[in-house]
Amino acid sequence: MGQVSGGIIELVAQKISEVSYRVCAKMINNMTGLSISGVAVWNIVQRLGEEIKQYEKEKVEAHQNDKLQAGTKETPTIYQEADSYHLKEKIATHVRDTEDEEM
Repeated sequence: MGQVSGGIIELVAQKISEVSYRVCAKMINNMTGLSISGVAVWNIVQRLGEEIKQYEKEKVEAHQNDKLQAGTKETPTIYQEADSYHLKEKIATHVRDTEDEEM
């Protein structure tokens, strides 16, 4: 992305969702010793957004033209995240169901 290193772009991407452009620039200045402005951070975010937009557009076009390759990795178990009450309830239900089957 122009004259900006990948490390700086990564820092901007990590921090920009938490702070303003100006604060993000100050954080990068303090962490790296580089002199970067809030406008430069804004420019980085805009270019990053355009790259993501282009990537997504290419993926959509590939999908529409049936050019996407199917995944080759199979997941043996998929876990669902839920609050602890829900998980305990499901586990308790599963244990009861297992005990009923054994009888």
